[in-house]
Amino acid sequence: MTVNTETKPYSRSKDPASILEHFAALPDPRREHGKIHLLDEIVFMSICAVLCGADNWQDIALYSHSKSDWLKTFLILPGGIPSHDTYRRVFCLLDPLAFQACFSDWITALMNRHGLTPIPLDRPELRPIAIDGKTQRGSARRTVGRSPLHMVSAWAVENHLTLGQVATHAHPPPEAPEWP
Repeated sequence: MTVNTETKPYSRSKDPASILEHFAALPDPRREHGKIHLLDEIVFMSICAVLCGADNWQDIALYSHSKSDWLKTFLILPGGIPSHDTYRRVFCLLDPLAFQACFSDWITALMNRHGLTPIPLDRPELRPIAIDGKTQRGSARRTVGRSPLHMVSAWAVENHLTLGQVATHAHPPPEAPEWP
């Protein structure tokens, strides 16, 4: 069942920081047959739900249903509120790079509205992290069968900061070959 979404008059905000405006250009990968929800509205409801703490498709659908009266004040919702399966299917089909571009444009518009400077999305500069292993002297208790303590550490070189340490099991030395 396809619903004609072009005949219902409504007024969408021409706000340059509007989620709907920025995701209107997102390519819709769905087939025309059976498409009853607008893509930008699905994305809008999903973003709102995630910003309010939803972390799975059921939570997004529950959020949308709980806010349906509010959503109806500015969304068309030709097929009503989508089910959790619809949210999942749509996001599985979306091009992640196209979604990222729309999302980045939206965030940049929000930052510009509030006078913030966006940070460019260039590749971050790689910074070295040193990995080091040590055996703690004096930690072995051979009389009770305890081997020495072996530690592996990760060190952020530029920041002079230990990122983490973990104790590891000792590996026995390789067996010496038997000579005839």
